[in-house]
Order: sequence, then structure tokens, then C-alpha cells
Amino acid sequence: MAIHVLSYPAETFTGAVAVAGQSVDETTRTLEARIEVENRDAKLKPGMFATASLPTERIDNQLLIPDGALQTISGLTCVFVEDQPGKYRVATVRLGREIDGQHQVLEGLEDGMRIVVSGAFVLKSELLKASMEEP
Repeated sequence: MAIHVLSYPAETFTGAVAVAGQSVDETTRTLEARIEVENRDAKLKPGMFATASLPTERIDNQLLIPDGALQTISGLTCVFVEDQPGKYRVATVRLGREIDGQHQVLEGLEDGMRIVVSGAFVLKSELLKASMEEP
């Protein structure tokens, strides 16, 4: 596992979970763990704030889309699909797991579809504005 501390932003320390708690706290949704970290050159000191990145399972051969593509319209999770240059439509998606800002798409998109990743909120605003103008 990779550990980063604010005091040494360019360095990555390595460690492993030595002991994990028995249950997740329902309020904070946290689990206590003891992580043994390689402390080369004695740089790490008690009380330092650290962020640990735990390795997770991989999702192979799955369609993944980034956070920036997702919009909520009328309570549904949607993306904008480009059918042809400058022509977009809304597609409702059903998502699975999320790993590092990438969401597994279970339904609603097919491989090869072009989706809007940057500027999707602008398209959503235009769509909502147009729907308010209709009689």
C-alpha cells in the first residue's frame, strides 16, 4: 500500500495492514487499522497526518466512465452521448462499482459510444433551460 504524508509530498512510503478492526463504525463509516510502514531515514513522526491508498480489486473488460461525465436529471443518473458532431442526447445509466473516480457502467451505454466528459453540466443547463421555455 502507498502512504503519503503532507510533510513529504514528493515521497511515497510503503506499508501493509498489520491489524484491522472487527467492524465498521456506523456513524463515521471508518474501520480502525494498524499499518506497519517502512520509515526510512526516520522521517515519519508520531502525529503526522497521512493518507493511505489501499489496493482494490481490478475491473477488467468493463466499460468505465469518469465522474465528470455523470449528471443527475429528474433523479436519474445520466450522461450525454454524442450521436453526431454537435448533436447530443441524454442516456440514463445504471452504475456498478467506483474505483478512483471511474464508474463501472452496467446498463445504458455500449462500448464505442462517445460521451461528454468535460462540459456535461453546461449541456444539462441548456437542456433544463429549454424544457422550462416549452409551453
